[in-house]
Amino acid sequence: MIKNKLEILSNMAYFAKCKKYAIKNILKFGVPLTDERGSLMNIFYNAYFTYWLGLVDYLIKDVCFLTKQDVINLVASENNYYYLRNLRNAVVHRAEDFANKGTVIENMNIVVPFSPVNITDESGKKVYQPFYPNLIQIIIKCEGINEICLNLIKQYNLTDYTDLTKEEFMDRHNRDPYIPSYAKTDELSEQSWQHYCSIKDDMKKENVKKILSYFETEILKI
Repeated sequence: MIKNKLEILSNMAYFAKCKKYAIKNILKFGVPLTDERGSLMNIFYNAYFTYWLGLVDYLIKDVCFLTKQDVINLVASENNYYYLRNLRNAVVHRAEDFANKGTVIENMNIVVPFSPVNITDESGKKVYQPFYPNLIQIIIKCEGINEICLNLIKQYNLTDYTDLTKEEFMDRHNRDPYIPSYAKTDELSEQSWQHYCSIKDDMKKENVKKILSYFETEILKI
């Protein structure tokens, strides 16, 4: 039985909401593309891949709902999986400029960056090739994670969570063997309770429809 359904659903929704917001802004970049707007484009593309990977890592490492192989299957190959990981690293650590080269999708009047070629790992020894010519097409492939998330939410019945009272929360908090003793002081325990309350307010059951909408893919037809 999963005891922390509220927290899991909240974390999944956070990553999904952030990457969806990134897509909405990505679709606003038309011509002409100034240097300033090119910089903003880089920010939102990087945000998308950062939050996509954050969601993937959360599902693999934190809650163990998925395996790495599940995600490799989603993006079709191990090359593609590591391309995505190192694409994000190329922006953060090596200042990869997405806005440097691209094309215009005329029917949508948006500028779309070409997918960078020869993305390397941190050592510079392994090279990964793009699996679509532009980044919007890659995002479309990545957005398959949404259907997986909706299936996981249904499989683990994450929307059917129990609202804990403060007494129940504190009891669970103090008995949790994974929480270090220094975090169980009265002050830090109270902070944890307040954090739980803020999550509970955001994730009220009457908001389930809105929460699930974060996992709906934006209309992307290239």
